Amino acid sequence: MTQKTKEHCLEEFICAFNGSLDARLWINLIKEELAEEEAEQYGTEAHLKEVADLMYVVEGFDTVAPDSLLNVVSPDELDDWMALMAAANEAIEFSDGYYQKNHLYQAFLLVHESNMSKLGEDGKPILREDGKVLKGPNYKAPDLSHLL
Repeated sequence: MTQKTKEHCLEEFICAFNGSLDARLWINLIKEELAEEEAEQYGTEAHLKEVADLMYVVEGFDTVAPDSLLNVVSPDELDDWMALMAAANEAIEFSDGYYQKNHLYQAFLLVHESNMSKLGEDGKPILREDGKVLKGPNYKAPDLSHLL
């Protein structure tokens, strides 16, 4: 069985949850996840989850942001986005070297599986005011302990 690509996972999530196609929301999610990743100690399950979450929202941004987006944002906003993406990618790359081979990708897949459990009781997504998908009553947190 072929494993899912990160791109396929995000497409599946966006379709299932009517996920936002607003690149600015995904940028805000990257800011949130980067701060959460930076707050955790390397080598812990919490840190591994936060890195996988960061990978998830970076992939979400890459999925929804068309190339033409660069033509419609201000130069200052573009500079801020590029700096944020550089910081996020640096954190991901460092973590990829820190954790054993393929563990970060396996954590990403487990976070995806967990994210797919967020639907509400009615089978519909629960959205924050800005469009972020929230955890529903059937949410199951990923168990990443075996990856450490």
